[in-house]
Amino acid sequence: MTFTRTARNKGRAGAARWWIASGVLVIAGAGCSLLDKGLEATAPDKIETSTLEVPANAGLIVNSAIGNFECALGTYIIDAGMMSGELMDATATAANWAFDTLGWSSVIHSIAPANLASQRVAQKLGSRNLGPGKLPPPYQDDRVDIWGQTREEWRRLNP
Repeated sequence: MTFTRTARNKGRAGAARWWIASGVLVIAGAGCSLLDKGLEATAPDKIETSTLEVPANAGLIVNSAIGNFECALGTYIIDAGMMSGELMDATATAANWAFDTLGWSSVIHSIAPANLASQRVAQKLGSRNLGPGKLPPPYQDDRVDIWGQTREEWRRLNP
């Protein structure tokens, strides 16, 4: 039995693999830094300090503060409910706040069809499946069903 590869050829093949792997890592590292630059964005609610006293910016400042607070509070309520096993209470609190404070006429839940636990929570809260929906980018291709109810339906079930 004869081996066509000699020790010398084997050493060259190993060195070639090392150089190729090193090159791939360098290219990947360069690609990551380019991606970081591509992901840089400025928040639209940021304005320069020098323009804080410009009356035209008053609406932006107020709406930004309210929007940031609403988003943070909603996230806090849901996160707290998920961590403590009180998602029903947290979702009910969020719905009450949306109806009472924000004056919304309806609320919806975007739930993946396979997420049976979230569907049960929505049903217990009185929501019904309103049919398929669309999420905004980058999740526009994810399949979701819209579950929801009106303020009147909520009040009937949650006096």
